[in-house]
Amino acid sequence: MKNPPTLAHDFALAAPYGAGSLLSEAALEPITRVTQHFPPLNAGFECRMGNGPAPVDISLYCTRETVRESHIASLARHVSPRQEDTAGMEQLCHFLRDWHNPHSRLFNDLGPFWLEFDLDVHSSHIPVPRVFAPLHRLDVDANTAFQDSVEQSLEKMFRILDHLFVGAVDDALQSSLKSFSTTLPKGASLFSVGTAIVQRPRKFRMTIIGVSVDDLPDWLAGLPGWNFQRAA
Repeated sequence: MKNPPTLAHDFALAAPYGAGSLLSEAALEPITRVTQHFPPLNAGFECRMGNGPAPVDISLYCTRETVRESHIASLARHVSPRQEDTAGMEQLCHFLRDWHNPHSRLFNDLGPFWLEFDLDVHSSHIPVPRVFAPLHRLDVDANTAFQDSVEQSLEKMFRILDHLFVGAVDDALQSSLKSFSTTLPKGASLFSVGTAIVQRPRKFRMTIIGVSVDDLPDWLAGLPGWNFQRAA
């Protein structure tokens, strides 16, 4: 019986026609270590140009049709034996389980999302990925996004993070994120949230959309801790 196709197989076929001319041989190996655990799906990579052993990132677009808990469990056998890494993969498996459960709140809150791996060409271990979760409801067929209010997106973000970190997002961090959301100019909204899978998250990467060119300088200048000065 033939083995089912994998993303690594697709990548190997495409590499000579694009990726192979951009990535060093050293970078191709860790990409294969990750992609061999997943079926064919949409993916992208980010790298520095040249032949040196520069770091490379690969992002996988996860849908319920393509990515299951079993793929993450297979991947988990190849992370480093450090306790925080094995715990992170266990958290991710739990997250996938809820994401596939039609009776969970997460099933309704989160559709497709991204996993990003920051690959180290000098390590034989697979890193625990970051999760990037859209906060807008997308209709891919219609090529439209159903934009929620900032408050709705923020509450959805807290629910998603609560599933990912099993209640580890503390009150102080929630308060800080709520305060940040009140600074958004009119028409701006929260598009996505990204985070590393650690025991107690302390920071997130948030994507903001809808800030106009006219509003951007004053908004940045008004953010606490942001050292931004408008040009004269």
